[in-house]
Amino acid sequence: PVAYLVGDPNSGYDFGKIMKPDFTICSISRYVEGGRMGRILQTGHSPNFLHGHHHHRTGVAHYNAWVTNWDVPSNTDWLVMCGSNKGVVYVGNERRNIAVRHGVLHNADFNLYINEGFANEASDFGVMEVITWNRALSEDEMWTSMEYLNWKLQAHLAHQPSAESSMVAWFKSEEAYTAAFFKVVIIPTSSMAIGVAKQGVVFVGKDGKNIATGHGPQLNADFHLYINEGFANEASDFGVMEVITWNRALSEDEMWTSMEYLNWKIQAAIPYQPADKLSMVAWFKSEDASPAWRSAVGSWQARVTKGSITRKVEAGNGATKPVGYLAGDSNAGYDFGKIMKPDFTICSITRYVQGGRMGRILQNIHPNFLHGHHGHRTGVAHYSTWVTPWDVPSNTDWLVMCGNNKGVVYVGNEQRNIAVHHGVLHSEDFNLYINEGFTAEVSDFGVMEVITWNRALSEDEMWTSMEYLNWKLVTGTQ
Repeated sequence: PVAYLVGDPNSGYDFGKIMKPDFTICSISRYVEGGRMGRILQTGHSPNFLHGHHHHRTGVAHYNAWVTNWDVPSNTDWLVMCGSNKGVVYVGNERRNIAVRHGVLHNADFNLYINEGFANEASDFGVMEVITWNRALSEDEMWTSMEYLNWKLQAHLAHQPSAESSMVAWFKSEEAYTAAFFKVVIIPTSSMAIGVAKQGVVFVGKDGKNIATGHGPQLNADFHLYINEGFANEASDFGVMEVITWNRALSEDEMWTSMEYLNWKIQAAIPYQPADKLSMVAWFKSEDASPAWRSAVGSWQARVTKGSITRKVEAGNGATKPVGYLAGDSNAGYDFGKIMKPDFTICSITRYVQGGRMGRILQNIHPNFLHGHHGHRTGVAHYSTWVTPWDVPSNTDWLVMCGNNKGVVYVGNEQRNIAVHHGVLHSEDFNLYINEGFTAEVSDFGVMEVITWNRALSEDEMWTSMEYLNWKLVTGTQ
């Protein structure tokens, strides 16, 4: 699903004076099936401007002059389109400039409207996204923006390899079998996508860099593709997940699209995982959340120390799909056990509750420890000293946060260390509590997941664990 504005020909909308004399505009907009089809994004007679739609035509631009051919067909699909006043217009998924001339420069900033200006050329419309710039972007910059907008339309769909009409064979992983038996195995281990064309193009992994050093020789006949046949003395223990061949050398763009598809399949099949399970002290998974929460590593079992704590499964507050978590009010208390080591890393997903008390959530008193929340502030850490800036705002969204005692703290989706100090090393193991320790600084809370390690993870290891936790908010847990 995508979010957008919708209206009929009697509706009008003003984005403001967002158009400059030198400009680029990118948008996602569409006609409505069975509705009036005039202009959508437009301005008045000065300048005579339209971008995207005009009189039952889709993918047209008039920037004080016809910049594209105007005699094109109409449809009601979402139109992804970028254009500048310097004679560059892209439409849809094809990287081809359809402009036939430059726009005529206007001498002042002007408003961008929907159904205002040429009011007798109004439309039933949908508008999903609009971006404007104060200069004519380069073709590369504009295509980057087109890729972003096309991605927004496609993000909920599966990737696909290129040039299906030129395929000779496509052995899909979901259909893997032998003549003797059917077997599909998904193993969380390192896998690699490889793309090769005989005309000297080879891509490996996620780096869009051609590693070929020469062309392959031209062969004069079709040939078989084997596993462990041919050079039989050079056989391997193997895993093969997917194979595709084409009857021509794909372009680099086509090949990279196919690489993106294969890399996407690897990521879709292999869930994210936190780093270094061997160094974990405790791992309280969202899927297992309960008042008697058992750790997935070690023999820890958390316990309620006071009040009432319940398991809930809900979406919202930053969780795209329903997630399992523990919920309690400020009268409830909880003990995860002595899972904190002198050298430690802790990762968690926690949140305040709207309208509730907002003190600490994950905490202790000896040492003076808090991770995540304090005094209406979200994304803070005090490990016997303030490790992060403490004067930050509060919210009630799920907080994904990892920190260690060596001065590394990550919050949310940004791979940026927000720590300003190292933590003060404690001399022994200590308990991790909810609403125990500083009992005057308690909270109404939700706790979705907690992981601790017996050492300070590296920044790369910590970010791997952050990616796992952020992934859980997107995919959900039951």
